[in-house]
Amino acid sequence: MTLGRTIIAIAIFFGIIFFNKTESKFLKIVLIGFILSFLSSFIDIPLSNEISMLSFGILVLVFLMYSLYYKSWLPASISIFALVSFIFKVQHWPYGSEIQLSMTIPIILYLIALIRFKKYKNQISIITIIVSYEISEFIGFINHIISSNP
Repeated sequence: MTLGRTIIAIAIFFGIIFFNKTESKFLKIVLIGFILSFLSSFIDIPLSNEISMLSFGILVLVFLMYSLYYKSWLPASISIFALVSFIFKVQHWPYGSEIQLSMTIPIILYLIALIRFKKYKNQISIITIIVSYEISEFIGFINHIISSNP
């Protein structure tokens, strides 16, 4: 298991712990979707990683739309960064490294959400999973910089 998968696995564990704090049935369904998406990446069948990655992107988009609908700007901002990173990664667009570097912004926003835990307790499980993806992207950027410099 790679470092990124380990970070996401820890976030999935915390998502499961915070499952009962999630009051919205819709958010519980999205959280279960994230858990199943992560677990499907371990299935050894053709295209399982691609299906897992695609379902992750779709779930981030669904959570972004939910956050925008309820005008919850902090979770929406965190989701936008994950969605943009996902699209750049899937499409192999240029400036992907810059997008990975920008993952520091949602990590800081996540710390703000933790400080204001009571306000975001309903969404914190999903935010944790999304931020774990962003942390793994940022670590990927750091690994790329370290390996490219002699």
